[in-house]
Amino acid sequence: MPPLTDPIGAFEQVRESLILYIKTAFGTQFPGFERERERLLRRPAVLSQEPWVEPLPRYLSSDKTIADLTADDLPGLNDDATEDFKLLAASGLVGNYALRQHQIEMLQRALSGRDCVVTAERALAKQRHSFFLCSHISLQSLATGLLLKPRARIRTTGGPAMIG
Repeated sequence: MPPLTDPIGAFEQVRESLILYIKTAFGTQFPGFERERERLLRRPAVLSQEPWVEPLPRYLSSDKTIADLTADDLPGLNDDATEDFKLLAASGLVGNYALRQHQIEMLQRALSGRDCVVTAERALAKQRHSFFLCSHISLQSLATGLLLKPRARIRTTGGPAMIG
């Protein structure tokens, strides 16, 4: 399916086609009635709502999957801890797809002990991308004896998830 390059034009075309269908299928011999019906059909909330289009940013890919991460990508983790983290994260937390650049940057900041804010449309996405990732790192640090700082504090009502 080709990308939709003119969503507003597509909306207008569908609306006009539907109005034409109604006029054709249910036409009357009364011009005043026909004009009034068409005026009503064109009012918002009668036949349709005005379109609302939400543009989504195109996030830059890092071209790295979890398996491609190195110790340089994960500050504070030595080579063994990096491998352990990759195994843990790949066991169901993150799929086998290229991480986005901002995801790697957030992970690096969190591992450096900096606070991070994660925003997402749904609370589940916030939990997945912040709480679980940092919890895995914290659990791993306990298991390996490394003293890593990321802690997860999730606030999902009325705002972004917070990692701090």
